[in-house]
Amino acid sequence: MAALRDIGYVTFIKSQFEEAYDRLKTSKNKVSDAGEALKRLFEYSVVAYLRPRSGGGSDWVWKYKNRTSTYDARAERFRVHPGLIEFASLREERRSSSGSPDED
Repeated sequence: MAALRDIGYVTFIKSQFEEAYDRLKTSKNKVSDAGEALKRLFEYSVVAYLRPRSGGGSDWVWKYKNRTSTYDARAERFRVHPGLIEFASLREERRSSSGSPDED
């Protein structure tokens, strides 16, 4: 959760998580690899990943909504469960008029 708080946003990309996790991990972390940590967060429905649909568009894949869902290590975009947003003090990413992320 510390890495998610460090990112500060509800949605994030894998590289943001990897950087935050690597920066914050200590010898007490049971999971030393950021990729494995992200997979565990998915398995516990803390995060979902964005999966493109074959006909266009995309869907968020949540483990709690479909117990047969499996983690996709190729996923790049993630979202924190709505029930944890306030707890982790996260905020929605704002978009500028050009459509690119605008971080305050």
